[in-house]
Amino acid sequence: PYFGPGQFYEGHLHSEEGLNMSGAAFFGSLVPTLGHNEKLGWSHTVNYPDIADLYVETFDDPEDPLAYRWGKERRRAEQWSETLKILGPEGIREKLYQFRKTHHGPIVGTHKGKPVSLRLSRFVKGGQIAQWYAMSRAGSLEEFRKAIEPLAIPMFNIMYADREGNIFYVYNAAVPRRAPGFNWSEPVDGSDTDTEWRGYHPLAELPQLLNPPSGFLQNCNQTPFTTTIGDNPRPGDFPPYMVTEKDNPRAKISRRLLSRKEKFTFDSLCEAGFDTTVLLAEEQIPEIVRAWELARRSDRRLAKKLELPVAELKKWDRVARVDSTEMTLFAVWAELGKFKLDPHKDPRTALRNLARATAGLRWYFGTWHVPWGELNRLQRIPPDQEPGFSDSAPSLPIAGGPGWLGMVFNFYARRVDGQKKRYGIAGHSYVSVVNFGPAARARSILVFGQSADPNSPHHLDQAKLFARKKFKPALFSREEIEKNSLRVYHPGEEAGNTGRQDDKTGEKQ
Repeated sequence: PYFGPGQFYEGHLHSEEGLNMSGAAFFGSLVPTLGHNEKLGWSHTVNYPDIADLYVETFDDPEDPLAYRWGKERRRAEQWSETLKILGPEGIREKLYQFRKTHHGPIVGTHKGKPVSLRLSRFVKGGQIAQWYAMSRAGSLEEFRKAIEPLAIPMFNIMYADREGNIFYVYNAAVPRRAPGFNWSEPVDGSDTDTEWRGYHPLAELPQLLNPPSGFLQNCNQTPFTTTIGDNPRPGDFPPYMVTEKDNPRAKISRRLLSRKEKFTFDSLCEAGFDTTVLLAEEQIPEIVRAWELARRSDRRLAKKLELPVAELKKWDRVARVDSTEMTLFAVWAELGKFKLDPHKDPRTALRNLARATAGLRWYFGTWHVPWGELNRLQRIPPDQEPGFSDSAPSLPIAGGPGWLGMVFNFYARRVDGQKKRYGIAGHSYVSVVNFGPAARARSILVFGQSADPNSPHHLDQAKLFARKKFKPALFSREEIEKNSLRVYHPGEEAGNTGRQDDKTGEKQ
């Protein structure tokens, strides 16, 4: 996310006791949650393992309302009250709530009139920060694997690389070991002892790959069974409740991009990170053209109306750019079909949606020839104004688009009532490319900048680079960091005046 507590903040932690980690984390984290040290690095993507279950509890003892069934016996729930402060239109008010929990977890609702409790993996035990810290201190693949063995981080794919040339992927998740014969996608009977979790699947039992013959690994929130070309984990080797994801268009274009080059240079990999080829356009525009050609015989009026839009899509190279009117037309068309419409199966709806797309663009802009960067914008708004986007405020054109279109440069923009343009809310947020040579070398970029203060020079200083699909140097060694520092100080002390000279003022900063 570009706004709220899910934003990435970039940082570098270095100690004299073995910690030297550069990367990014969400606000409030004590350590970077992804990034690199001198010898290795990793990234996370969101995965969707089944790490939670709902239990239907049976409270049927009239003499003890807290007693619930568990096998042939009864257990007793805990009950307590809490006063919560609730923010509403008229300010903060207090309200008293009563809570209950069984040994499975807190009561969170009802199912067919009976209370339901929720159990979450690693919810009580914790240990996430300690695991990220251990990952940061690791100096080899063996040490890194040992660091992630506890599975204290209950979800997030892990993608790893190191100086020795190893690449490693694991579908990281604290997945409970469950009994067969139950539909774990639905609430289960909490009184049946066979529904109890039987520990967790260890790291070795999770889908993973090490140094595949293809030479690459990728994950774009899709299933682990399509991580690379050829040698993937096999679905039949894992219980059906473990993995819930399917493949997706962004993962498909990533695999194609990585498989078509035998080797990447540092520069070409940076370019690949912002690739704007539109896979869905490659697949579906020929079908739109086919549907239009059929309509020339069955619905000449509609075909005549769409002759120019179809011709424009047909000649497009299927690469999104800020000046691409074809990208705008195709993206609006795909959105009308909720990114799922197959023009081969439903050619008439495909053409009607194309007519709707051109009409909608005319309504807002006076023409359907709208450059993608005119519609697709990046704007930073103060935290107290979210989501107050405005066409009258400064913004930047962005070539990226939603991952569902099959694009590497991921950029989800939102419609805003009363505004013509759309503004980014999520997607590429922290992007980093690292070369593990004799010395680690990296480039990185944030979507906006390090500071949320509109008066800070670092409020939007990275946004213009981001919009141009460029990176900044991510300095790593202490020598190069101190050489390029504007300020050098210790927290809790007054900022010193050591640092490099300001080119504009001639003063030391």
